[in-house]
Amino acid sequence: MRCDQTFGFQKLERDVVLGVPVLWFEKSAMETGAGSVKLAQLMKARPRSSGGIYHIKTRGVFMIQPGKSPRFVTIACTRTSTHGEIGSYYRSRFMAWLVSIIENSFL
Repeated sequence: MRCDQTFGFQKLERDVVLGVPVLWFEKSAMETGAGSVKLAQLMKARPRSSGGIYHIKTRGVFMIQPGKSPRFVTIACTRTSTHGEIGSYYRSRFMAWLVSIIENSFL
């Protein structure tokens, strides 16, 4: 996964969450969406200064769900914004969600 650039991973690292091995990943992308400009025009408001350029940041984990039929599971948090960051609020919400999924489906 690290060698194949088509995946677009910028970061891969192994970790353990509640005793379950996971592989954390991060990806970034850019998108030029005209939707916000059109919406601003419709509402007679000034468009954002970003010029319609949005950054998409994704942080998530890969893991194997154990059992009779093991499954490869991907759980991720993606945020599209003008600044391109997943802030501490969204990171904490994602961790709470991830822990809940692991407690209910992996343990």
